[in-house]
Amino acid sequence: MAERKKLTFRPDPTFPRKVVVELPSGDTDEIEFTFRHRTGKEAKALDEGLSGRDWADVLLDLAVGWEFAEPYDREHLDEFCNNYPKAAPAIYRQYVQALLVEKAKN
Repeated sequence: MAERKKLTFRPDPTFPRKVVVELPSGDTDEIEFTFRHRTGKEAKALDEGLSGRDWADVLLDLAVGWEFAEPYDREHLDEFCNNYPKAAPAIYRQYVQALLVEKAKN
């Protein structure tokens, strides 16, 4: 079992997180990204500057790596976004939720 991450005054510059992606078949799968941490102000500014940007460029800004064997670079992100057009917006939404949205309490 992985050790539980503790709250620190200054967060780590990156954090791992699995995101859910819908496949063309309607099934879903998870992929782990290593995301860049942003402050609340930085995340909101990123969100405000999203319009008109290419998804591969957005994903390059969000993360530093993924669990695929292929390199995490512009070429492979572009291919991934073309192969799975629903993936990039879903990854982006889950990234913003990880930074800005509180978990619902049961």
